[in-house]
Formats: sequence, structure tokens, C-alpha cells
Amino acid sequence: MTAVKALPLPRGLDGALQSLPPHVAREIRGYFQEHARAARALATAPLQRRIAELETELSALKQQREGWVMVPKEPTQAMKDAAFFAWYGSELHELESLAFKEELAEIYTVMLAAAPPVHSKEST
Repeated sequence: MTAVKALPLPRGLDGALQSLPPHVAREIRGYFQEHARAARALATAPLQRRIAELETELSALKQQREGWVMVPKEPTQAMKDAAFFAWYGSELHELESLAFKEELAEIYTVMLAAAPPVHSKEST
């Protein structure tokens, strides 16, 4: 069991306790510590619950995103070039290359629009 750190007494209380008999001062200090811890626990309980909820949500999101990657909304030039060379295997006439890359950009946009939302059953 870990030792619980004593909370500081309110200003002036410590000095006032010195004038009391030691057993009374100990009892008042103990009473203060007990109630201060209880008040702190009550004050932080909603925050602790919210932290636990967020940790659960984060864990679920991490599991849902397995197998997913983040991509830009519009394909980059490097992505278009890679798709072109993957499809044709070699460089064609520059006009054919430009036409293909523009078509690829349209296909890419349609594919992104058809992708299921991360939270859907289809996405898992």
C-alpha cells in the first residue's frame, strides 16, 4: 500500500492547532485530512470517469483503424506517376500519360467517396 501524501492545512490552522493539546490537534489534523481527501475524490471523480471513457473510445478507434491508412483527398503528382507506371509499366507518349493521370485523379476521387466511414460495420 502506498503512503498517502498529507494535504497542506489551510493558512492559519496550523498555528492555531499549536495552542491546543497535542491529542486534540492530531484529531483535528486527521479530521481535516480525511475530509480534504474525500472532497478531492468527489471533485475529481467526474474527470476520472471522462478520462476512462476517452481511453475506451481511443482503444476502440485504434482497433477500427487497423488495416486503414490516411491518404490525401487529391492524389499527388507522385501518386499519379506511380499509378501510371504500375498500369503501363513504361512511359507512353506524354499526352497519353497526362490523359491517364487526369482520369486517375477522377477515379481516385470516386474511390474515396465510396470508402465506408471508419465507424461503419463495412470498415471493420
